[in-house]
Amino acid sequence: MVTINLFPWRQRQQIYQQRMLKKIIGVAFLLTTVANIILYGALLHKENHARLRLAAIKRELKRYAALQARIAVKTNFAAPISMTKELIEEQETIKTFFARMGEAYAAEVCFTSLAREQNKMTFVGRARSPNDMSQFFQEWQNTRLFPEMQIEKLEQRHDALKFRWQGIFHAL
Repeated sequence: MVTINLFPWRQRQQIYQQRMLKKIIGVAFLLTTVANIILYGALLHKENHARLRLAAIKRELKRYAALQARIAVKTNFAAPISMTKELIEEQETIKTFFARMGEAYAAEVCFTSLAREQNKMTFVGRARSPNDMSQFFQEWQNTRLFPEMQIEKLEQRHDALKFRWQGIFHAL
């Protein structure tokens, strides 16, 4: 009977398999590390963008609050021209505020109509997803521009969420 010694072949095969396992583990570790670094960078960028948006909104809120305080302090109705100027300034501040809020979520939320009736403002529009709509709605609630806000209608379409909500504000 012929004796074949397979020990050297098995030894080389075992060393080869160990090297391959080490390479696979190294590549997996490297890919995981690279993915984590990319994810960290993306999240950091998104956080910075959100901070800038929040700072801009806070500035607009301060301007709006200062304007409200100025109008509340002035009770002199004998000068209709100055009151008209203040109302125009207030209108411009509110326009700027809505524009800034719209800029913050321009890609996610789109208003299709706005209507005002006495102290009620009705907003109709679309959002990309329910998550975008809820984030936008919470952001608006945090501004306290409208003490009362009610969602009247939500309707999921193929590619968007249609909404209608009403904000009730206190007249100056």
